[in-house]
Amino acid sequence: GDWTNAGNQTYSGKLHLKLVKVFTPDGIVTGNGTDYKWTKQETTNIWDERVLFGAIEYNNKLWVFGGYYGASGGTKNDVWFTSNGSNWTQATASANWSPDANISSIVFQNNLYIFKNSEIWNSSDGILWTMVTNTSPSWLNLCDNVVVLNGKLAAFAGKNVYFSGDGKKWTQSAINGLDSDDKVWANFRKGTILEFKNKLFIISEKYNIYTSYDGINWIKLSSGFLTNNDMKIFAVYNGKLCLWERFHEYNGYYIDIRGWESTDGINWTIFDDNQSGADPFGEEVSGHMRTCFFVNFKDRLYALGNGADWGGNEVLYIAPNQR
Repeated sequence: GDWTNAGNQTYSGKLHLKLVKVFTPDGIVTGNGTDYKWTKQETTNIWDERVLFGAIEYNNKLWVFGGYYGASGGTKNDVWFTSNGSNWTQATASANWSPDANISSIVFQNNLYIFKNSEIWNSSDGILWTMVTNTSPSWLNLCDNVVVLNGKLAAFAGKNVYFSGDGKKWTQSAINGLDSDDKVWANFRKGTILEFKNKLFIISEKYNIYTSYDGINWIKLSSGFLTNNDMKIFAVYNGKLCLWERFHEYNGYYIDIRGWESTDGINWTIFDDNQSGADPFGEEVSGHMRTCFFVNFKDRLYALGNGADWGGNEVLYIAPNQR
């Protein structure tokens, strides 16, 4: 009925109200949703603890490449895979690319591709690797965000996007549509760009959400709801964009984790709101999200490398509609 003058009306009988999600004018849901239920995967022959590694699904297997472990201070060049998330196999203990961390990985032209420093390597089996180029431009060393767009590699750094059809020759285009003081994250910021519903989405340095069809022209979708603290990580799961952020610093560590989900990048719902050190992955899991690499594999979303701020090897997952 007409509620415009509800405060000045008199009613008899009972009034029944149904609580629905309430959106603020900028599209952000003010209430909390239901937490996802994370499960700790029992594993055998698992890779060593690490951080800043590469991970991707390829040929119905989940792959892990290289990385760094702070306790030992060493980088790695081993390669591992699994067909079920539980039983892991070492493809090679020492690939023919040098040990390294901050590795980006992508599947391109039916091959695995990794990006490390200014080198690009590819492989069809994860064991034998071929150097595509070691003379890539210096910007590639700062680029953690590489996607396949319209049959080409698209790498993002700062206010530029770089395209290549073979990983050797690259063309540069300026990015349009970002705020003048904003840009794409670079260096140690994996998971800030992804494809969803045939469009690209990014979390920018100013924590705004933008979208693009071509990687060049971008439209701002939402802003102002993310905190200016620590990691922001994108994933696609269950037909939605999912985003995790860490906030509330305590003794040098960000102890709280909040998760958001959206079907359009504009309207966001809080589905995971774990404050005061609460663990989003369950009481038995340490939940250091900074070290986790989020990757889709078969019908699950995996968080790899949980366990410690400088490298873990726990494998966590959520299954479809597991809330």
